[in-house]
Amino acid sequence: MKQRIIIITVLMLFAAMCMGTSLAQSTVATGTVTAWGLNVRTAPSVNAQRIGTLRMGYTAGIVGKNSDSTWYQIILEGGSGWVSGYYLAVTNAHTVPVTYN
Repeated sequence: MKQRIIIITVLMLFAAMCMGTSLAQSTVATGTVTAWGLNVRTAPSVNAQRIGTLRMGYTAGIVGKNSDSTWYQIILEGGSGWVSGYYLAVTNAHTVPVTYN
């Protein structure tokens, strides 16, 4: 009887951990490039310095946006950059904080 209680407790804890992980993952904002080439810039402006280009289908984590949600700040290897929201399919956009006014 005691062994059954321990097993049930362990299974319940495992299930709770799995549910917590899937809930946390579902709120992470990501963006997938929808254009053939999307410029990455140092600031949310077409006049800002271009620091790279992303290919169609590339998916990145999103950590910020400008106040009107037309530009998104994405995570890149070695830092971050800004991309136009017009060429990005964003999931969980409601979770992204405004980081540039």
